[in-house]
Order: sequence, then C-alpha cells, then structure tokens
Amino acid sequence: MRLHTAGGDIELRGPLPERLRRLRPLLPLGAIGYAKPANGARYGIVMKCGPAEAHAVKRQPPVARLPRVNTTVPSESRTFHSVR
Repeated sequence: MRLHTAGGDIELRGPLPERLRRLRPLLPLGAIGYAKPANGARYGIVMKCGPAEAHAVKRQPPVARLPRVNTTVPSESRTFHSVR
C-alpha cells in the first residue's frame, strides 16, 4: 500500500511473520490475521475478547483547527503571512 503525503510517498509493507511472532507476547490479547484485508490492513491487534478488554492510549497528536488569519504588509517588503 502506498500513501501520498506532502513530504513524499510512503510505502507500507506488511510485517514479516517472525516479527509478528516476537510482537505477539507483548500484546495482552494478541494479534490476528484477517481473512480479507480491512481498510488495507491484513493484521489487527485484539482489543477485546469476551469480558477481557485491553486498555490502551492512542499516541497521536490532536487535530488542531486554527482560525484562518491573513496579514499583508506593505508591498515594498514583499512578504505575505498566512496562519491556518
């Protein structure tokens, strides 16, 4: 799978089976392989199994919605600032 970003393309590759075997003991409820890929993923982390549930914190910066403010300066300085 390839992701296109402003900084360039990123190629996502599936994990090697050996890496999954080493990772699985670190996950409280393990990981599974999907019969059919879901949203491009072939594997998933088990977060709930019956009454047992793995609690986790998703480490991702929040999406900031900043107001759009434009400031122009005299043309002799040839500078335009935009904050989004």
